[in-house]
Amino acid sequence: MRTRLLKHGPAMKFPAQALLALAAAALAACGLFPEAPAKPAMPRQAGAPEHAIHVIPIVQPRPEDLAQPSKTQIAVVPLAKPARKPNLFDPRQLVGLDQVTVEDTMGKPEGIYQEPPATVWSYKGADCTLDVYFYLDIGSNKLRALSYDAKTEAKADRDGAIRVCVGRIQAENRAKQQ
Repeated sequence: MRTRLLKHGPAMKFPAQALLALAAAALAACGLFPEAPAKPAMPRQAGAPEHAIHVIPIVQPRPEDLAQPSKTQIAVVPLAKPARKPNLFDPRQLVGLDQVTVEDTMGKPEGIYQEPPATVWSYKGADCTLDVYFYLDIGSNKLRALSYDAKTEAKADRDGAIRVCVGRIQAENRAKQQ
């Protein structure tokens, strides 16, 4: 079997140079054509809230169908409302505060009753209750929150459920005051 040797010379360099010139010309041509303009965003229907509905065309109408818009099909796709982060409040933050500060923080209590020597402020939420116990601070001669009792029906993550519920009570009471 014979082995054939390829010659290297000017004849072999031409295809490589031609290929290199062709690639350079193709890359240079990219700058000659402007980019297609971006499609404008679909306008919102008048009076529709931002999160409610977007209308998305399913079929592009043909020019002859433009005279009869009833042939165009559309789909109405409701969008999910953005999730709101719950207002969390840890009732331990109330301990040591006087009555004015607790009222500024939590709003007016639903009920006030006496459990001597304590005065108890009661707050009720949809799925929890919060009782704040005030005792007389002899140094300042003010009633201060020294303890609280928070109850919820939640079985799992009771502390988290209490923070969410007390946060709701706080938000609702603040909304009532405004």
